[in-house]
Amino acid sequence: VPNGLVKGPLFYPISMIEAGETMPNAESTHFSWYRRPLKYVADLRPEYTIYGTSFALALAFFALFFQSAWGDYRHTLKESYITAGSYNKILEEYVLRTLGAIDILLAGEAEHAKIHLSSAETRHGAYGHRLVQATNAIPAIWGRVVIGQDGVLLAQSRPLSPPPGGYSETPFFRTHRQGESEGLFIGAPFYSPSAERWFVGFSRRLSCSGGRFCGAILALVPPGFMKEFIAGMNVSPDSLFALIRSDGVVLASEPPESLKPGEDLSGNSLFSRIIYLTESGVYETTDPATGRARISGFRRLEAYPLVVAFSLDFHHALAGWREEQEWKLVFTLVGALLSLAMAQLLVRMIRARH
Repeated sequence: VPNGLVKGPLFYPISMIEAGETMPNAESTHFSWYRRPLKYVADLRPEYTIYGTSFALALAFFALFFQSAWGDYRHTLKESYITAGSYNKILEEYVLRTLGAIDILLAGEAEHAKIHLSSAETRHGAYGHRLVQATNAIPAIWGRVVIGQDGVLLAQSRPLSPPPGGYSETPFFRTHRQGESEGLFIGAPFYSPSAERWFVGFSRRLSCSGGRFCGAILALVPPGFMKEFIAGMNVSPDSLFALIRSDGVVLASEPPESLKPGEDLSGNSLFSRIIYLTESGVYETTDPATGRARISGFRRLEAYPLVVAFSLDFHHALAGWREEQEWKLVFTLVGALLSLAMAQLLVRMIRARH
């Protein structure tokens, strides 16, 4: 005891200590917990030791497999999210370039129309010929239409029947007439019976001297204008691209049957969060038609009231990961079986000696 006083008898029972043994101390007592299991293992028959070791090795193979598979799964999922964001960025740049070219073309044509709308060039059809030549410069444009201040057709690059009652009551024409849009106006998709196809209208106001309204110029773009560009991106067949107006109206999609032109997504809760909370992002969503999980990304354009979106099937995104894990599982099973087979071989050799 610390003060040198004996508090009580200190002895060990004779049954605990044999002659020649060392008195136990704190250290030996503290580290004696592993001695009994080791002694038990050492006393096992060699066959049991070999079988136990091979079984532990097989479990280690499977543990390594599951650890690797989980790590690869997280990495693949992260890469899929990055891919969705990258495709959105690529689509955004393409849309900006295309719309920028359309906007420049319409702005230049609006300046030209100030001089030639009421001239002989328009009356004799020369202006329509000029529209054809200028329209061919941008493949995305199907045709262009010049409308006077009263909604009457003045010129067009391709034959197209005006809507019943003329253009005076169309949404894009009313917007320009009321002066609500000085720049490029993006209208909702509409179906033309004469052309037998859908169009998205991009229009600009025509202003005469003094800023007086004197009409509008309209560029007609089919919803499938992104098809050739997307075909060169080498994406999976179940991928979905979409161009959506900020009010939720679908302008274009690829493949076309995935979203109908003019479909309204404003009631979709995810789309509402996209518009009002953030400018870009990637989410895991569920396709309401098939119930399958999808990885969906979006970007909101700053220059125009548009949203570009890309979506790929979750199952397809993990296809490469599943194929790789199948091979790894085969190798894991082979390793586990080899360890068990080696154990059986060693046991037979030991028994043969005895």
